[in-house]
Parts: sequence; structure tokens; C-alpha cells
Amino acid sequence: MSRRRALVTMTGSVFLLAGCSSQPQAGAQRGVQGDMTVGEMEKQVKALIARRNAALASGDEKAWLQGLDTGNTALIKHERMFFANLRGFDFQKLEFVYRNGPLIAEPLKYTKTLPDKTNGFIVRLLTQLRDVDSAVSATEYIYLFAQMDGAFTLVDFGPRTEDDDLVHDNPWDLTPLKVRRAGDVVLVTDGSVGDFERYVGVAARASRAVRKDWGDTPAPDAFALFLTTRAASYRRWFGVDTPAWSEGVEIPLLGVEYSEKYAGSRIVVNLSSPLTRGDPYEVMKHEITHAISNGVQKVDNAYGLSVPRWAVEGFARYIETRESAQSRALNQRVIRDGLARGLFLDDLPDNKKFYEEKYRGFNYSLGWSVFQFIAQARSHETAMKVYLAIAGKGQFDNDQGVDALFGTLYDLGLQKDAFVSKENSRFYQEWTSYLRSL
Repeated sequence: MSRRRALVTMTGSVFLLAGCSSQPQAGAQRGVQGDMTVGEMEKQVKALIARRNAALASGDEKAWLQGLDTGNTALIKHERMFFANLRGFDFQKLEFVYRNGPLIAEPLKYTKTLPDKTNGFIVRLLTQLRDVDSAVSATEYIYLFAQMDGAFTLVDFGPRTEDDDLVHDNPWDLTPLKVRRAGDVVLVTDGSVGDFERYVGVAARASRAVRKDWGDTPAPDAFALFLTTRAASYRRWFGVDTPAWSEGVEIPLLGVEYSEKYAGSRIVVNLSSPLTRGDPYEVMKHEITHAISNGVQKVDNAYGLSVPRWAVEGFARYIETRESAQSRALNQRVIRDGLARGLFLDDLPDNKKFYEEKYRGFNYSLGWSVFQFIAQARSHETAMKVYLAIAGKGQFDNDQGVDALFGTLYDLGLQKDAFVSKENSRFYQEWTSYLRSL
């Protein structure tokens, strides 16, 4: 599993398999086909990229479409939409760059047949949303070129999805968008949201509430929220195959330059989910809490180190419910029910089991109870310190339960002994007693 997909975080009561084939696939390296040398083709591709970058900067749609197959109406329609969408955002960085080629060419998205001697090239789009992202992230495409009427012409293209550390299926690639900036929130919709302006206000209020609880801890200057009522859009956006049981998802972005911190995040909210009950305020608070954590949260790595999900989701649920006694009471009922059903396994869940259907709702509330208990027994500021300490370091699978919590409590001076068991941990005994009292 990729580092990016490993920490997709969701609001609610994720992950992909890749097949294999012995046949050549689009995107595989190959030799030159046609009358042009590799150097000649690369020069043409780079010239088109430079022209498209200049067109985005100046707003020149005609230049943007230059060099495309004008007879491919689906391609031209998409490129007009794509151009308008990109122009609608305030990017600090927006640049196409050449990666490599030529590649095996097979039809991708906008044609079923290709001209003879078609070649593919990988093109990367670098993006950084102003105030939202702290660094540059990337999407890659396969561009297919062929000689048409004596000109080197772009005849088709599609996303490159083999590298899970890169984002694909960005909403601006898929559908016309409406973008609105209000204070420290950037709201985006696909046109399916009727009362869009009302949700702009809801998102701004949610951001203010989260920032109040976050205090002086470093945070992004703004958050990007993508709203839809379309189940297909919610599932597909940003390439994470978001499950239907959730009503919100936060997608952390990896930077093009390696870092132990995330480059930024995208939040998607499903306004058609019955779980929002027509009011996404707490869902937005939950996902904004995930997004605001990106500046302090350690990126999961390929060696199995990752931040415990019970802490990530539990803290977001804790912040989500801070203003609502009714929502806290709901979590208490979930815990009572889970204890009665034997769902508490005398530990906090590890990451591999956190989202299992049988335990998922209980696990969210169990994580919530840790921070709620600390806040009630000590203070909100102490709960914040515990979360920030856990989020700032990864744990191996066998240390993602209460052991991760015990080590953090000792590091913060909240536990006397460096090594304790559940049986002799005063915190554990008091917390489990708290659970039984709910």
C-alpha cells in the first residue's frame, strides 16, 4: 500500500489491488516507432508543454488547444473544461513538465482507435494550492502523439495510475467545477450542490471552531473542501475509491520532494449521505481536523511505521464533538453497546483492523474516549499534547495499541514509569473504568 493511500482518513460509523498481465501495457517503455527520432519527438512534446503552460498563465484557450486533434470532439470538449477548471483555482504552482518516453501506445480515454505510429509520453502536472498546500504535489498523464497531416499531434491522453504516491482523478480532470474562496476555506462543487453559498458559510464556521481548539500549533493558512451529492464523484475523486459508508474523507498529499510531512490535503464531503442529516458541520470539522494535522503528522513509510488510526480518527471525532453534548452522548451509547457486545478486546485497535466493518463504529468512539477522558481528567490542552506527540511519530503494527499511548504518556511526564503493562498502568485502569461508567 502506498504512503498516500495508507492514511486516507474518513468520517463515518480503503484500499486497492493491482492486477498483472503478460501483455504490454500502455505506459511501458519501448523503442521508437515512426519516422522521427526520440530527440525530435521529445522536442515537439516539450514545445506543446511550454505552450500549454503559457496559455494557462495568460488565459489563452486557443493556444491551449493548439496541437490537439481537432477532429476528436471528446478530447477538445474535455480540454476546454480542464482549462477552465484550472484557471478557476488560485495555484501558487501550476506547471506541466516532461517526464519520459516514448511509450507503448494504446487508446486511453478519448478515442477507440489510434493512428499508425502513435507514441506515448509521460507528462507530470505540478500543483500547489495557495495557502492550502505547504509543498508541491503531482499528477501524471500519458500523452499520445501521432503524425496527422504532417503535424505532430496530441490524439489522446489519460491519467497514469500505476504510482499510488501520485494523485489521479482530480475533480478538475473530470467535471466542470465551481470554486469559491471565503476566508480560510476554498470550497469546490461539481454543480450538484444546490445551496452552495450556504455551505461556504458552514465550512468557514467549521474551520474557525477547529482553529480555536488547535490553538497556537502550526496550521495551514486555508483548507480545500470539495462538495458533491453524486455518489460516483465521491467514490472516484482523487483516486482513493472512497467507501460508501463514510460521509467525508481527507486525502493527504505527498510532495514531489521527499519529506516526513505531507504536502497538503484535499477534503471531500458527500452531502447526499444520510449520516450528515442535511448538516455537514460536524463532518467538516472532523475532516478539517485531519487536514490541520498534516503539518505535524508523520508520513507513513514503506517499512511499516505509521500513526495509529485510533489516535488520528479518535482525535478528529473528539474535536468534531466538542461543541455538541448530543454528539458526545451518541459516542457514549456506541461504547456502551460495544462493551455489551464484547467488541472491546482489552486494547486499542491496530491499523489493520481499525476499519473492519464489525468494529469500525466502535473503534471511532473508542479512540474518541481516550481524548475525551484526558480532557475531562486534566484539560483540553493535555489532550492536544498527547495527540500531537502520537501524530508526530510512527509506530510498528504491534505497537499501535495502548503501547503507543503508554510511551507518549511517559515522554510527556504523565506517566511515572517508562515501561508499564495494562495491569499496572494507572492511566489504563482509570480509562477503562471511565468506559464502563459511560
